[in-house]
Amino acid sequence: MSEQYLTLSQVMVRLQLAKSSVYRRIKDGTLPQPIKVGNLQRFKESEIEAAMEALAVQRKQGVSAPGVER
Repeated sequence: MSEQYLTLSQVMVRLQLAKSSVYRRIKDGTLPQPIKVGNLQRFKESEIEAAMEALAVQRKQGVSAPGVER
């Protein structure tokens, strides 16, 4: 199976985040950097899924994501 790539809009919908929140999470390291192809940027679907799994594990352990107050 080949790797799927997501647009910023698709990531925003999937994560239910605003554009600024996606960029903030990229900056703080909770989301992966996009791959740039010319003027386009794409996110590896597997990396987005892995980041979400990591956040879920942190939440189960009682650890807040960077930039999220409890």
